[in-house]
Amino acid sequence: MPRSLVLVITLLAAVPAWAQEPRLDFRHPVVGESMEIIVDRVRPREMVVLTLEHDGIPLTMAEPADASGCVRFSIGVEPLMAGQVWTLSASSGGRPVSREVRFQWPQMLVTGSIGAEAHLFRVEVNASPERFRLVERVALGARRAGAAVRDGRGTRTFVVADRAAGVVSVISDPEADGGTFRTLLVPPDVRSITRTPDGAQVLVASAGDGGGSFLTILDAATDDPSALLAVRIALAPFGPTGGKVVVGEDGLQAFVAVQGQFVLPVSLLRQSAGRPIAVGGPGQDEIRDLKIADGFLFALTGRGDRVSFVTGLEVGNLGNKALEGPAFAGSSMAVGRNAGRSSLLLLDGDGGEVTVIDARSMRRTGQPRRVPAGCHALLLSPNPERSGGALLRDAPGGTEVLAIEFERFTLGAPRAYGFPLRELPVCGASRLVDWLFVIGAGGRILAQHPETLDLVELPLPPALAYPAVSVQ
Repeated sequence: MPRSLVLVITLLAAVPAWAQEPRLDFRHPVVGESMEIIVDRVRPREMVVLTLEHDGIPLTMAEPADASGCVRFSIGVEPLMAGQVWTLSASSGGRPVSREVRFQWPQMLVTGSIGAEAHLFRVEVNASPERFRLVERVALGARRAGAAVRDGRGTRTFVVADRAAGVVSVISDPEADGGTFRTLLVPPDVRSITRTPDGAQVLVASAGDGGGSFLTILDAATDDPSALLAVRIALAPFGPTGGKVVVGEDGLQAFVAVQGQFVLPVSLLRQSAGRPIAVGGPGQDEIRDLKIADGFLFALTGRGDRVSFVTGLEVGNLGNKALEGPAFAGSSMAVGRNAGRSSLLLLDGDGGEVTVIDARSMRRTGQPRRVPAGCHALLLSPNPERSGGALLRDAPGGTEVLAIEFERFTLGAPRAYGFPLRELPVCGASRLVDWLFVIGAGGRILAQHPETLDLVELPLPPALAYPAVSVQ
């Protein structure tokens, strides 16, 4: 390497971060959330003045930077701010930087197929009488789509447009960037897509073409379209049912299900995989679900006979491991609230039981609670503060729905519907999306009020095949 180039690199490395242009960014400009504003690359301990301006009315606050030259502000987003565009400005040492932010209602992302064509639907969940409003519909072509996620700024949607071929479409909101559409290629056989809690990274798990599996990390915070495809990490083969991914609450570590009986930790900071950790009991061959709750990772495992184990791992200390089973036959696992704490709820519909496991102790809470036999789904609201949900149970000529409350573990009177209802799993959380979601007659996607159990139809085409839903 030429000595002049070495000198330039050395000089650049010696420049402190605060000597560069200050950087201003934000996350979660969504009603009901707390928007976080980050200003970094400033002089350590220097006072940073932040101004938010809308219609000529400024709001100013100031905080000193920490020892690393970073300062964070938090602002609760109120309903009246939805649809407004505000200007964020930060000044430190006479160096101003600014950008615009568009506040929005929580949104549901729904993907699925109509005939041979895949589609993405973006549905706004608001406080108006209409409650649900279709704000965007994008045709993805003759392919089978996977799920979709939003970036942390609320300006772009990342959707698996073709699971088999490994195509991810990045669609900018029409209000933000005129609806720009970009296509990224990832390894084929995409099993899942998720994002870090701050929405700065999008993770795509692909089984590959048989030679190996991969976790592709997309940079959802970059303003450079050519830098979206950040890194690809080679992993152990997923096997026929692997590829489920969850991300720790601090956004530093992901966990991937591989080969039906192992969880693989992946450091998103070092961008490397650790050693696989065995989960489940003897004879288990499928990881049916992965959940993160209160700093613990839970894996629900089983095989065809439905006998299941739950394995709990402390995210910060993976050597702290607990195993529950096989004395229950849990067919599904959900994270809810019980006695003011996060709990795992495992439904055994055939046996008429719900087993509750405290998330922090990784132990059962008393004896299983009795519910009517034949319940085939436990519905929970995306609102993490709601302590309760509903059970679905087949009945002559239709479906019975029973409200269930977890604090005292009480059941409401069954409400009968003269048509079949089945569970529509929804990923993500939002305090303002306080609904239960089901699929009704003719493939209609319906929202059910968690207390009255009244049904509202979403503005989506009926008979949407392979629907995947997330709340952002």
